[in-house]
Amino acid sequence: MPKIFQQESKVIALGEENNDMYMSLDMIFLTSEVNLNNIEYSEEFIYGVETDKAKYIGLPLQCDVSKLEKGEYDKLTHKYNKVKKTFGTVSIGSFVDFKTQRNGDVLELVASARVWKRNPKTCDALEELYGSDEGLKFSYEVLVGNSTKEGKITKVPKDDSNNPIGSCVVSNPAVKTSVAITLCAAYESDFIINEIIEGGEQGQMQRTNEFSQEDMFKNTKVTLIAELDMNQIQKKIYNALQVFLVEDWYQYDAIDQTMNFIVVKKWSEATLYKIDYTVDGENVILSNKRLVTKEYNDIPEEDPMTIAELEKKVADLNIEIASKDAIIETSNIELVSVNEKLTAKETELAEVNTNLTTVSETLLAKTTEIAEFAPIKEAHETMLAEKVAEKLVADKVALKEKFSKVLSAEVLIEMAEALENLDEAKLNSKIVELAMATANEIPAAKPVVEITLASRITDSVKISGAEPGSLQEKYAL
Repeated sequence: MPKIFQQESKVIALGEENNDMYMSLDMIFLTSEVNLNNIEYSEEFIYGVETDKAKYIGLPLQCDVSKLEKGEYDKLTHKYNKVKKTFGTVSIGSFVDFKTQRNGDVLELVASARVWKRNPKTCDALEELYGSDEGLKFSYEVLVGNSTKEGKITKVPKDDSNNPIGSCVVSNPAVKTSVAITLCAAYESDFIINEIIEGGEQGQMQRTNEFSQEDMFKNTKVTLIAELDMNQIQKKIYNALQVFLVEDWYQYDAIDQTMNFIVVKKWSEATLYKIDYTVDGENVILSNKRLVTKEYNDIPEEDPMTIAELEKKVADLNIEIASKDAIIETSNIELVSVNEKLTAKETELAEVNTNLTTVSETLLAKTTEIAEFAPIKEAHETMLAEKVAEKLVADKVALKEKFSKVLSAEVLIEMAEALENLDEAKLNSKIVELAMATANEIPAAKPVVEITLASRITDSVKISGAEPGSLQEKYAL
């Protein structure tokens, strides 16, 4: 959640531009040095306001006009109601310009504002304050959504979530400087008031028993409606609280008041207490102080324990501690066993890692060896491929030569694919096909051969027959 940082601003000029509509003033809005709230704005942030001044022109200048015009210059605040979470101040003007200037090593953001003259009393009071010893002081407001912490110092960088949002006329803080409050929505939606003590240290206001009735009731929400003199009732409550709260009564602020109870907040603890009261004639009787929540609901207090109850509780705690010790001892024994098993597993893992290293080395050697034999393998495979090719060529030549003896050249051309594929079965099939075709042809009639015998010597020769000595046998007629 964004925070709103507020701090005193120094007025350096009043009335440089003056007319019937408004009076002008310049102030040192903030600087780059660490302020009394231990907040440091970066130079980039300050320059960024000047660069983007159009975004900030028109921001309000606020004031508690009622107290200002009454001359109550020592009571000017942001008039913040912590219960309703609202401000009671009103706008008396607006900012019209932002610029930067150097003051040694410090970068200053100078803001120019115009105060409307629609209320002359307000302008007169501002001029009176400006010329007084106390001076005219403002408390700036910067909405901070992004900051860092370095020790006690809060550093505010340039960031889209960091922007000035206004300023308010204030009086004095706990000692001499202007009131500076830090509004922190992240802290349970409450506003935390950080008073500044002299010397620049941040801490609690040092209260004394001179704490007045007005101090105690200045931020009180009144939720009763009755025909009573509120100032008199609060005075009686104030007097009664001094007796009822004894020594540290001045550490309490009244923050709410009804017909029958008040709610007070202890300054040093920020705790809330509800106190019942009744009005009895001229007196106010207080009773039943109890701790309450922010919604004023009672927080039950624990009943005090007797010595016997405390002793029993201590005894029970000792038994519980002994039981826990036994559990811890058992757990330690189990832990030792687990550690032993873990050690054994680590030993096994070491052995596995050793074996894995050996296997890896062997695999690397084999891989190297394979790589060395790769060229030889490639040459061998090339040689085998060449031999296979040579054999294939020789087989084709032999097959062609074989079948050229029984098949004509025309048929061999027809059977070229079978020869190329060494399909001997197909070639044999072709031979059978041709033979069968030849066998089916009708043979031509043989001419009659007349034989003329040369002499009579052969008259007795057997011409036909297969008997030995026949011509048919001899000449295969």
